[in-house]
Amino acid sequence: MALSDGEFSLWDDHRCEIAWRADGRYYAVSSFEMSKQENGSAKHVRRLRTFTGSGNIYATLKSSFNLEPGICWHPKLNLIALSRRRSDRGLDIVFFELNCQLHGEFSLFPDLTGEVPYYIEVIKFNQTGDLLAVLSLHTTYAGACSSKLTKNFEFWLRVN
Repeated sequence: MALSDGEFSLWDDHRCEIAWRADGRYYAVSSFEMSKQENGSAKHVRRLRTFTGSGNIYATLKSSFNLEPGICWHPKLNLIALSRRRSDRGLDIVFFELNCQLHGEFSLFPDLTGEVPYYIEVIKFNQTGDLLAVLSLHTTYAGACSSKLTKNFEFWLRVN
């Protein structure tokens, strides 16, 4: 399944997800919606939006970047973790800033290229933000849990 920018994945279950920043001043929403194209047609995309704690929109990610479900706010930094599927890299965890600008990424299954038979169920940081756990489920078999250790935004596989 080759994806171009802005297409949605077959593994996207269309759920809407919310993640709060630890201080409660902002929250982020990952949602599945229709987007009107320049040629007048409409297509489904996943959007990231950030809001102030009072509900005012702060920023919107203009391109969907092939996002999939799974969202978590880093407890100490202005970074929001989401999942993304790309045909040339597979399944990634990507980080966006409060203003919805791309900050960084890493491949969740670096040994798998092309069609990765997993999808993200949950992304969670621990309270200090030094451990990122990702629950990824196989598309046809029993679940697989992968956790990553973070240090200076480099990630190492800790447990499979």
